[in-house]
Amino acid sequence: MKHKFLFSVFIIFFIFVFIGLGTWQIIRLNWKNNLILEIENSLKNPPVELAQSNKENFLKIKTSGSIDFDKQIYLYNLNESGTPGFEVINPITIGDENFLINRGWIPFEKKGTQEINVFDQNNIIGTLKTQGRKNIFKPDNDIEENYWFSLNREDISKFTSLNKEYSEITPVVELYGNYNHSLQSIQESKEMLYLEDREIIELAKQEIEDLESSIEIIEKDLKLLLLPKDNADDGAAYLEIRAGAGGDEAAIFASDLLRLYSRFCEREGWKFELMTNKVSEPAGTKEAVMKIDGDGVYKYLKFESGVHRVQRVPETESQGRIHTSTVTAAVLPVADEVEEVEIDKNDLRVDTFRASGAGGQHVNKTDSAVRITHIPTNIVVQCQSDRSQHKNRSNAMKMIKSRIYETELQKRKEDESIKNKEKKDIGWGNQIRSYVLQPYRLVKDNRTNFESTNPDKVLDGQLDEFLESSLYQII
Repeated sequence: MKHKFLFSVFIIFFIFVFIGLGTWQIIRLNWKNNLILEIENSLKNPPVELAQSNKENFLKIKTSGSIDFDKQIYLYNLNESGTPGFEVINPITIGDENFLINRGWIPFEKKGTQEINVFDQNNIIGTLKTQGRKNIFKPDNDIEENYWFSLNREDISKFTSLNKEYSEITPVVELYGNYNHSLQSIQESKEMLYLEDREIIELAKQEIEDLESSIEIIEKDLKLLLLPKDNADDGAAYLEIRAGAGGDEAAIFASDLLRLYSRFCEREGWKFELMTNKVSEPAGTKEAVMKIDGDGVYKYLKFESGVHRVQRVPETESQGRIHTSTVTAAVLPVADEVEEVEIDKNDLRVDTFRASGAGGQHVNKTDSAVRITHIPTNIVVQCQSDRSQHKNRSNAMKMIKSRIYETELQKRKEDESIKNKEKKDIGWGNQIRSYVLQPYRLVKDNRTNFESTNPDKVLDGQLDEFLESSLYQII
């Protein structure tokens, strides 16, 4: 009797198990069919502007921007005909939010080729993809080979980290290879000095001289690459310029510096955008904020923070008297490219107003300009570079985060400067450079003592030597 009872319980248990499995399979089938239907319906619709959409998964979108191909992911998948290949996935940032955009399917042999990345970045069309959980039935992602079966936050973070390490190591390896090659060539040229042919001996001497000069440059470059890096070095930066003492002449000089840095960005191939520009008559700038994107922007420009002093006869001076005026520059890393900066929304006051351009002419007829105040620190930023209030608000939030991040960064650097005087000397916030145009002509960096007797060249954006002298100062 007891055995019959246990057998009945056993049978009932397995009946419930099979019913449960059957129900789960039906639910999973319905989910899969609904997902396929969702994707198909989404792809049938025309693409929509991402900034105006609800940002749903599998949404067909169109947008514009600069894609970082170094973080490009190849996700294994089949095309409509069942042929295996890869979906090309790229990270893209819209406003304050980060997304993954699926740019379409490619066959295996197209992986890593340049042709798949040749397209109009002002007209990007693709589908949004969310980061999901790893399916236990799928193989593990091969991150080092960039061979993916699923998208998840942990693996994407590892992939990004590996790419960053690779990009940092590669220039060092290449330079070290050039260094060893130059040493070997010098040794070979020295052996030629023992030949009897005088012409060959003279050529060998010249080659040795050239190679020794190149080695000196390589050694300096290697030292720069091996310096301890700021987390923000490779990222974008905000450049703030404010007129200081000197009235109208200070505002005019602020405009000159704004042109100086714009010209330098053009020479470097960096992308820059004027976020804010408060003008002052005559033809001057009270305050301007520029966002600069490019490789190593913050690394090279961070030493430009401080007071710039000019000594000259202003164009507005009728008596020929020499005036002295100052302009303050501040270089801030773009915070969302460095680390997360948490801000309590209750600590912010947001004001909107009508944007205006030079001469008081309205950029548009809506309150598109945004001013944000961080109440605890009294940090104030404003942005009116775009006709969209949404975009101006997004940019202003990034600027607020950068200012707060820089404030915290400077606190840490002040503590470190007590132990390291050289870093203190290169620091920001003091008079860093003087531009003397009368009675003589000289541009001098007050920290490194580097000088140029051609102010016109410097004011035209040729800053390379000054920036390099600042970097070499801390080697």
